[in-house]
Amino acid sequence: MGLSIERRLVEFDVTTPEAIERSREMADRYDIGLSEALVAYGGVDPRRVAAESAAHHGVECLAGRPDEIVARLDESLVQSVGRHAAYRVGAVPISRNGSSLTIITARIGNHAAERFFREELGVERVEEIVVSVPDIIEVLQRVFEQELISEAERFHIDGRATAGRVVTGRQGAILSGALAAFVVALVLAPVPVVRVAFLTVLFAYVAVFTFRFLLGVIGSLDDVVVDVNQHELAALRDEELPTYTILLPMYRESAAIEQLIGAVEAIDYPKHKLDVLLLLESDDDQTRDALEHVGIPAHWNILTLPKGGPRTKPRACNYGLLFGRGDYLVIYDTEDLPDRDQLKKVLAAFGKSSNDTICFQCLLKFYNRSRTLLSRLFTLEHWYWFDSIMPGMASLDIPIPMGGTSNHFRTGKLRALGAWDPFNLTEDTDLSVRLSVENQRARILRSMTAEEANPRIVNWIRQRTRWMKGYVQTFLVYNRNPFTVGHDLGLKAWLTLLLFVGGTPFVHLSAPLLWGVALAGLFLAPATLQQLFTPLVVYLALGGVLVSMFLGIYMHMLAAFHRDDDRLLPVALCTPLYRLLQTVASYRALAQILRRPHYWEKTEHLPRGSRNGDGR
Repeated sequence: MGLSIERRLVEFDVTTPEAIERSREMADRYDIGLSEALVAYGGVDPRRVAAESAAHHGVECLAGRPDEIVARLDESLVQSVGRHAAYRVGAVPISRNGSSLTIITARIGNHAAERFFREELGVERVEEIVVSVPDIIEVLQRVFEQELISEAERFHIDGRATAGRVVTGRQGAILSGALAAFVVALVLAPVPVVRVAFLTVLFAYVAVFTFRFLLGVIGSLDDVVVDVNQHELAALRDEELPTYTILLPMYRESAAIEQLIGAVEAIDYPKHKLDVLLLLESDDDQTRDALEHVGIPAHWNILTLPKGGPRTKPRACNYGLLFGRGDYLVIYDTEDLPDRDQLKKVLAAFGKSSNDTICFQCLLKFYNRSRTLLSRLFTLEHWYWFDSIMPGMASLDIPIPMGGTSNHFRTGKLRALGAWDPFNLTEDTDLSVRLSVENQRARILRSMTAEEANPRIVNWIRQRTRWMKGYVQTFLVYNRNPFTVGHDLGLKAWLTLLLFVGGTPFVHLSAPLLWGVALAGLFLAPATLQQLFTPLVVYLALGGVLVSMFLGIYMHMLAAFHRDDDRLLPVALCTPLYRLLQTVASYRALAQILRRPHYWEKTEHLPRGSRNGDGR
């Protein structure tokens, strides 16, 4: 053997004696190998650690040379073992010569892999070639590329309803039949039919807002948000914590990368137990170049999604889930700033929850809420959502529409549930309904994640268009057989699907009609309007839209009150303008769902401190 790994790294100016000493301390504390500690706590490139480790032990090293590894490996041999087993033992067989097997591994003396291959392949001798964990991931991605992407795209689909087809043949026939019947009735009795249809729309419009208001009242009266105290946190020992997977789906996010790295690295959790996976699209050279420029932490790994399939966040997360090693898993968006103790709080919360709790959704706050009028309104909307609506739903034990970020899962149960529908643009809402169908629960945890309140109108409309499309997709998916889903969900949950998921785009699409009739009743001569509507119908329309408007304003005021921010109380008066933007986004969604149902409109994110992203 030559020089020790530590001396080689210091002499070649790869790291410092201080970093070596810290790594040695962490290795002793957690009973892990020095090589692993050097990567996680010393910040040394895993490929360089592999190279110096191989030189020290006098074994061959192919770290950082995936092309050469792939050229030398026997793909049929790898296929016979399977990627699951190879990834689990941290080693890939590359060639066999009689009873001798050559493997690549990131750990010299990988006895678990040796035992596995002896039993699985019946070999007597196992020779090791040293590589790094990123090399093993890249090799498995190349060898199993088609299998991986197929599984990511079909993770959810087998045996389950999916948004891959927005409207089924049966639904199309029912909708066409209903439309034809309406047209016939309209020809035979136009005035009564128009009046009945209008009153039905008005009733549904008011019912949706009333439902949201009642949820908020219930959520305010019944505190169902889970708290974790300092005593419960102190009872967690770092040495006993499980591996935790963090999925970071990214697409053209170069502006927020440094903030993201700082936020995740600040989390209070043993770094060698954090399985951080950056999920990049194959054509995202912008983000890849930015990552190379900034430099990601040594213990993070990048997964590049192969081309094909719907280019959506849930597809990326499914792909990441295939490589996730953690017992628990969380998704963070690029601009997120989670509480430092959030992961530990989640573990403590799971520890005192029933076995049917599969997910904890953390609360959101916004670091730029005072940037523009739009960001203020966005903040009020989401505060009411997280502080009132979601607790109200949890209190009634009905599906909680989770956010697309800061939701923490038991990984095994998430896989068993089918993970995310890769075709659904609100994969979080779809999963919420499916949890209820499968008698699983999502709960709310009092831990904060700060993120950006969308401050720019065009960007906001793109984001909201995607959300409205996703709501329509989810509503249609779970109403392909209303009788079956009603039985599976129960009446309360089905009404939630109807009034919240389906009702959200409905109220924004119907708003121009209702407001048009109400305003016409105020400014047109009664005789002109009475040709279609009686004064009673006009008054009902005016009363309905005004009540709904005031409910919306009140709900946003309540949100400001709950978060103790009196400065946002006057902003709630602008809620009708916010609703107008939601109507624009809903009609864009309707047009897109007919032409491009799975198109994921990119939301541009700005980090805290940027010219347009900073603020209180």
